[in-house]
Formats: sequence, C-alpha cells, structure tokens
Amino acid sequence: MAGGRRRIDFAAMPSHVNFVLLQENKMIDKRTLLPRLAVLGGLAFSLPIWGQYSSPIRDVSDPGRTPFQFFATNVLAPVDNTPLVITTLPVGSSQRLVVDFTNIRVQSASTLPSFVVIYVSASASLPEFQISFPVTPIVVPAGAQKISLGLQSLRLYVSAGQTLSVSTLNQGSTALFIDAAITGHYVTLP
Repeated sequence: MAGGRRRIDFAAMPSHVNFVLLQENKMIDKRTLLPRLAVLGGLAFSLPIWGQYSSPIRDVSDPGRTPFQFFATNVLAPVDNTPLVITTLPVGSSQRLVVDFTNIRVQSASTLPSFVVIYVSASASLPEFQISFPVTPIVVPAGAQKISLGLQSLRLYVSAGQTLSVSTLNQGSTALFIDAAITGHYVTLP
C-alpha cells in the first residue's frame, strides 16, 4: 500500500461488501439517507404550491351570481303596519334575487308580535307570495324594552317587477322597532 491508500478490487468482492465500503467512504450514510430523501420529497411536492396565485373569489360554476345583503330599521307607530321595503326589481330586469338567510329583530316597550310577514308582491307573470316568519321573545332585565328575534335560512325568489318587503302590525301602545337583515344573491337570467 503505497501512500497510505488501500487498493480494493471491487470485482472480486460480494455486493454487500461494496455497500459497507461505500459507507466507510461516506458516499451513502444510513443515518442521513431517510432524512435527505424526506427533504427532497418535500421540496418536490411543494413545487406546485409555489406556482399558485391568489385571485378574487368567484363562482366558476355560475359566474352570474352577485352577492346581496340588506339591513334596515323601521319604526311603527301604534296600530300601524307600514311595510319595510327591502328591494324592488324593475320590470324587465335580467336578474332574479334569491334570498338565503333572514334575521328579524323586533323591539318595543309594550306588546310584541309573535311573527312578521315576509312578502313578495305579484308581478305580471307571478302571483304574490307571503310567509309568516316567527319571532321568539328573549329574556331581558325587568323594566327594559321587550325584544323578539327570528333568524333562519330560507329560500325565497324575487323576480323582475316584484318587491320584497317585511311587515307586521303594531298592536302595542308604544312605538315598535323592526330591524331586518337579509342576505342572498342575484342570479343572471339566460
């Protein structure tokens, strides 16, 4: 062995000896092989993530959907039932409003209604539609104004020429406050 180097005849040795010799020369180390493969695999799987980009949210299955949300307050004098108009779609409109969720709050110092009416007016081609929407009294401290709430998912359609409104009759002796929050979406008609 000249110069401190070993000469090894790899052709004369079995294959398991070759692997041991490679380990001695630090080409492949059993302790670091799996962690290295894990890092390389992680890098390979994360490449598609780096190629993604952010874009505004859109409904690709129905690009004609536009969000709708409405909140308003109405004050009714005693024995009044003036409706709270949510929205009106003009005649000839190319959209339909689909109501998905409704939240109604009623407050007064005297008598509260047990329901409000959600009303869709008639149009030239569609009849009127109304639904009784229940409101439930909640417990409030003594002497405070009474409050009733109603919230639920519901499916309601408002087409061209129709008006969506909320109303109730104030049977109390003091003013009645109605808060209405309605969400949904517009759908573009073909």
